Amino acid sequence: MGERNRLSCKSGKRWGTTQCFFEDKYVDINLIRVNKGGYCSKHCHKNKWNRFIVLSGKLKITLYRESGEDATILGIDMATDSPPKILHKFEALEDTIAIEVYWTDGLDPNDITRKDSGGMHSLQNKDKPKDKDIIIDQPSIDEVLRRSEEDIKDSVVFRNRPPKPTPPSNVVMKEWSTSEKSIDPSNIE
Repeated sequence: MGERNRLSCKSGKRWGTTQCFFEDKYVDINLIRVNKGGYCSKHCHKNKWNRFIVLSGKLKITLYRESGEDATILGIDMATDSPPKILHKFEALEDTIAIEVYWTDGLDPNDITRKDSGGMHSLQNKDKPKDKDIIIDQPSIDEVLRRSEEDIKDSVVFRNRPPKPTPPSNVVMKEWSTSEKSIDPSNIE
């Protein structure tokens, strides 16, 4: 807890950088950037657990137990823990960005007083989209990139669009559906 001046400060390491985002007497949260081939010292912590959560790249975590070495290779969105008093080391197999969390067993997981329980609301009229809302299907980015322009138009529903401008005569306008309509300017309000 004594190193409050580290908060949000970047520290250079031989293997890359570390940046502390939160620190108190129970928890320490850091963003680490480890260059490919970079590794930390073989070390252990007397009282602290150490969790690595990979955001990008690949990080090899080796635990040195009495029964032998235990290596885990973490990819994106993967995590592993190193318990207190266990020697461990990390090495970046690719340029890696990860969150490193330290905590002690002093935290009580039952330290919570509930006043009610969580759940899911059903969509009642007040929760349904309003007429002015734009509703967009949520396909993956890859799926969106593969879709043609017409497919994307079909996945968007506009409600209560603002009035259409009056087009010049002889103009064919496309509606959001795939059908084309000729617009007679005299019929537009």
